[in-house]
Amino acid sequence: MPGIFPLKFKVSSDEKKQAKSPWMELSMLCSQIHNLMHVKTDKYSAIKLLPQLQSLLKAIPKDSGAILEHEALALESELSNNLPRAIRHRRKEITLTRRLHQDLKRNHADSKTTAYALQGRGEKELDDRVQILKTLLKSQMPSK
Repeated sequence: MPGIFPLKFKVSSDEKKQAKSPWMELSMLCSQIHNLMHVKTDKYSAIKLLPQLQSLLKAIPKDSGAILEHEALALESELSNNLPRAIRHRRKEITLTRRLHQDLKRNHADSKTTAYALQGRGEKELDDRVQILKTLLKSQMPSK
């Protein structure tokens, strides 16, 4: 997955295996589920990954405050058809991502630091998440 080893080091496959933490696995799985659900619109295939997602969520600290945790919880909730919970976690993910963007600007972070900190959390991804939230909100509205 691009972005996991962003620096231009040669990394052996053994080093990659050792570096796999629950957080890295969760990041890769979230990307895969997001792609299936929101790019390919293949929820059926994404649902097959729900047990793995739930297992990884148990392996990370609860209430860590991490953007990735809220993204994962939003995806889990979407896959489980729990729209209120999905909306709550999408909102938190978006809020934290916006805060990250603001902090980087306020602290005048250099381009390398900014690129590293925003891996998978840039303006385009933020806009995508806002669109997902809007879709979730629309789908929760009672139909006429």
